[in-house]
Amino acid sequence: MEQQRKELWALNDFLKFERRLYQFAGLKFGREIKIKAVLYWLSFSAIEFVWYWIPVLNFPLRLLPESILFALPFAATYLLMDVGTENRPPIKFLKSAAAYHWRKGKRVTYYKGKELEQSKSYGFGGQLAAKDFPVAKKKPNPSYQFRGYFTVDD
Repeated sequence: MEQQRKELWALNDFLKFERRLYQFAGLKFGREIKIKAVLYWLSFSAIEFVWYWIPVLNFPLRLLPESILFALPFAATYLLMDVGTENRPPIKFLKSAAAYHWRKGKRVTYYKGKELEQSKSYGFGGQLAAKDFPVAKKKPNPSYQFRGYFTVDD
């Protein structure tokens, strides 16, 4: 008998599980650590190490105590993992946040991807005093007036 092939559909991007570490080299952490956090810590540590050995740019890092230099990659990793990046990589999230603040600083309103200029003049022409305003007398609305009682003559 010939085998029949059936096409199976899978939603690969539907479920994404983040990989986590529970122990390393037999040392248990006590709670899970995301692999992304480890990679962020390694990258921040590498950036700090390279920055520390650049001759002119390292002046601010040389002023800090070693304990703070040791804690900086941990703090940056903690903050980056705690910030909700709307399921995007942090670089894309920071790029869109910077673009948003750049557009906001230009004081231009965007509507459907097009720039709309805002009016530049917000001043009023001249000064008005309270006595210059014409007082409009309200005409009484006859439907709401009290009409009194009427009697029917017999």
